[in-house]
Amino acid sequence: MPPAQRKKALADLPPERRAQVEQRLQKLDAMPAAERAALEKRYEAFQQLPAEKQESARNMFRDLNGLPEARRTAVQEEMDAFRRTDAAGRAEVLASPAFRRRFDGLERDILSRFHRFLSDTRE
Repeated sequence: MPPAQRKKALADLPPERRAQVEQRLQKLDAMPAAERAALEKRYEAFQQLPAEKQESARNMFRDLNGLPEARRTAVQEEMDAFRRTDAAGRAEVLASPAFRRRFDGLERDILSRFHRFLSDTRE
């Protein structure tokens, strides 16, 4: 988005929401090019999903964001590992006793939904 358009869009937001968006934009602007390109690719794939799958993904990420920071980080690290693993490998991880010990019920649910999300968007 061009700077002038970004500025106008931000000006229309309530102050608290504007601060949140500005913080996210700063983080996005600071990303290395390869990481930003991967994020843009995931966003484009997300936009191609049917509305109900998009809403399901939004709910999953709301649940993720509701976790305490340390647990959210642990789940995000597992999500990153899932992105590098095929469906069979993810299913194996989800069924493992170590996975059950490492994550509580909500965390396992989030990661199970993420596995399904990846399967729907990639495979």
